[in-house]
Amino acid sequence: MTKLILSATSLLALSAAGAMAAPTWDGALTLGYASSDNAGGTADTLSLDGSGRLDFGSGFTLDLDLTLMSVEVDEETATAYALGVAPKYHLGSGLVLGGYLETGNLSGEGLSAEGSDDTTALTSFGLSGGYESEAMDLEVYLGSAIPGGALADPGDDLGVLHYGAAMTLRPTERLSIAGALQFAEYDPVEGRLNVHSIGLAANYALTDQLGIFGAAQVTSVQALATEIRQLGLGVSYEVQGAVPMVLSAEVARLSTNTLGSNGEAVDTIRVGLTIPLGGKSKALPQNSLAAGVFNPAHDPLVDTIRMAF
Repeated sequence: MTKLILSATSLLALSAAGAMAAPTWDGALTLGYASSDNAGGTADTLSLDGSGRLDFGSGFTLDLDLTLMSVEVDEETATAYALGVAPKYHLGSGLVLGGYLETGNLSGEGLSAEGSDDTTALTSFGLSGGYESEAMDLEVYLGSAIPGGALADPGDDLGVLHYGAAMTLRPTERLSIAGALQFAEYDPVEGRLNVHSIGLAANYALTDQLGIFGAAQVTSVQALATEIRQLGLGVSYEVQGAVPMVLSAEVARLSTNTLGSNGEAVDTIRVGLTIPLGGKSKALPQNSLAAGVFNPAHDPLVDTIRMAF
């Protein structure tokens, strides 16, 4: 099944790349900073997040996603990156068929036991289907992943299956609402780790320049009887000029619950400078929790970690 999904995804990517020579572009890029604090210490995060779509004008589109991150915790630094590409073919009826390929890497001091690889990597791929219109976008997907770094230990052959659905509704010109439901099964040599997450988000334009956004996400790791809960609320302001920019600020909280016992909460303040690209006149800050629900990755555990900083 893994080889079949990977082959189909590669074929879709090659088809989209050769469809047209002069595609149009629509997207956003956010330069962000975050400060996180709890009783155990503080963390400072610098990030660059971007997403966009190339439209080849013949039914083919190519969605692109980028995350670059550096996190400093107690004078130790961890770095992470995530890249994603999703070729899609749009039928005249609104139906969409496609695939995706995503790769993520986390490395740094103190991430693993002494003598083991301090890099964790996962490359996800799969097939998707859905429906897109002016009022609604819907996607369902099924995929797998290839582990790398510390996850690629020859003595622990990790199998991954992930599946889920994401939907965005636009009931008015000013209001957008998104939801994402994700499942993953990680199968090492012994035991199974099941993870699922649900996220809800909204973005509302109060005026042509001022907007508010918010999101909530809950991730459950069943084998550990643990829930990871995230809440975020932010405000954005568009600075009009020759180069439009969106300034944003968000407050967020991450908390955990294990076996009914609440862990220490982590409070985060995020600020961002977003530049709309191509035809997009307004853009949701890409370093926000809400953006992670509007445009989720396809692995719930990877997505939860990405949105935590």
